[in-house]
Amino acid sequence: MTNIVFKEKIKNLYFIVIGFIPSIIFIFFSLNFLMKITRSVKSHYIKNYNDLFRGIRFKKKNILEIGIGGHDLEHYKGGSLLMWKHYFLFSNIYGLDIINKNFNFFPRINSFVGSQNSKETLNKILEKMKTVDVIIDDGSHYNQHIFFTFKFFFQHLSNDGIYIIEDIKMPFSDIVSDQPLESISEPELFFNTLIHRVNSSNFGEIPEDYFLNNIKKVICNDSQIVIFKNKRDKKKTSYNFSPEKTKEGYIKLSDKINK
Repeated sequence: MTNIVFKEKIKNLYFIVIGFIPSIIFIFFSLNFLMKITRSVKSHYIKNYNDLFRGIRFKKKNILEIGIGGHDLEHYKGGSLLMWKHYFLFSNIYGLDIINKNFNFFPRINSFVGSQNSKETLNKILEKMKTVDVIIDDGSHYNQHIFFTFKFFFQHLSNDGIYIIEDIKMPFSDIVSDQPLESISEPELFFNTLIHRVNSSNFGEIPEDYFLNNIKKVICNDSQIVIFKNKRDKKKTSYNFSPEKTKEGYIKLSDKINK
């Protein structure tokens, strides 16, 4: 806790106390309440997380959060790790930060030191976790880092897994690529093309593409992308319109009524 002023030391002790409270005590408390006592997560995300996680709160999951908070202050912050620990009563919580934020002494929490842009670091986390059910990327927020981490972890995300990218600063573009998603190396082009193709594939045949075949849907919230993993039906969607339908798009019901 070197170089942390007295006020920050008090905050750090507060987090330690919160971390050791048995999670079962919070079984009837809302995520909004847990956010307040752990002083974590932007409030405009809470409704999104309530909707996303309500159905899995009492299941045993492996949850990874990238970016523990506190910037270069060692052994500090991590309020969101504690929030997830107390919200998901039976899940294991993992955290990654480029600065040492040792939370390994808390029950059901494992923290790692390293860059989200390092394959060696990500492999080490994967080896420990075995399976990954939820990923929340709140790390460096650099698009290249986000892209690298997504391409590495998505293939290891469990079916029905959820991949969340927070505070994403990426301009929307109507320019998309006709290349396979796996061969796109530019982050903005990749995610814009992904969002376009996931939505447009709902209206036709899904091409042979790993990401499209394994992404059920993508939700774009305010500065947040939520990606749901699951196998998709590759069958072509066909629409059979009534032969009575005019080229303008309606059926002349009045003719039938007046017969």
